[in-house]
Amino acid sequence: MTNKNILSTHETNNGKYDLKMFTIEYLAQATEMVFDAFITAPLYCEMVDDNEAFKLYLKSDLQKTINQEVGVIALDRETKELVGVVSTFDNQDTEEEKKIFEQASKKMQWEVTIFHKLMDNYFQENNFQRGQNMYISWLAVNSKYRRRGLATALFKEAIGIALKKGYERCCVWLTNRYSQRICKNLNFTIIKEMEYSDLSVDGLNYFTGMVEKHNVSSCNCSEMIF
Repeated sequence: MTNKNILSTHETNNGKYDLKMFTIEYLAQATEMVFDAFITAPLYCEMVDDNEAFKLYLKSDLQKTINQEVGVIALDRETKELVGVVSTFDNQDTEEEKKIFEQASKKMQWEVTIFHKLMDNYFQENNFQRGQNMYISWLAVNSKYRRRGLATALFKEAIGIALKKGYERCCVWLTNRYSQRICKNLNFTIIKEMEYSDLSVDGLNYFTGMVEKHNVSSCNCSEMIF
């Protein structure tokens, strides 16, 4: 890796980590990393009941980030291991994703529909214009490298990309306390908060009964206007 490929370097007592653009050579590894982070997260660990379909959907979504050149990865400088990734999302499914969705389990279809519904509502309420605003969708850090500031470093680099590309704002749905704390420290503003108990499609809510179990009650949409 040459220095020209590096966007920035994040240094801690545990080592140095190079942040660079998310490219196709890291797609498979990033897919597995985001998948592992998602299925072990509070609440969401019980939402995925079709692993292969979810991985295919996730891989296709991350591919869009690579095509748009708006994703960032973190590499351990010494081992060259992929240790973190942040990607963006335009809320528009490709034809491939639509096919995966149609063949997925009922629970996965419900989950995807919920988050599309959340984003569509946000776009309408805030006059969100595609091509003018960036939405951060997936953020994951290898469990062995957490609590080293890598998630914050990835967020900051994604914001930097948004600024360079001329976006007017950056927004994100925050589904856990950790990501909410990161964005609060980065001066994101909460513009909408929703209780998981209120998230339903056609009267069906798979979160019912799991909120108390995982001690997670709400998610919020936060944004940074440039």
